[in-house]
Amino acid sequence: MQGGYAWQSALQDAIQEHNPDEMGPKIRQAEVAIIGRIMAVSYSLGYVEEEAISEALARIRMLKSEARHALKTGQASDPTFR
Repeated sequence: MQGGYAWQSALQDAIQEHNPDEMGPKIRQAEVAIIGRIMAVSYSLGYVEEEAISEALARIRMLKSEARHALKTGQASDPTFR
């Protein structure tokens, strides 16, 4: 993912994390960065960034699902998503 939005770096870190025990904190960081951006400039987001944020939030939902699955199957011990 390339881009000029600061929150994309946090999202990329969460996407690239393969250690189930580290996923929770990185997902939270990405959510905080995205929500912070929305709150800071929600009145002036451009269409391209709105679409990118929508896609990023969908990806975070997927990452959370993956983290929950890792917990259920015993691949992770982070209780964040129980």
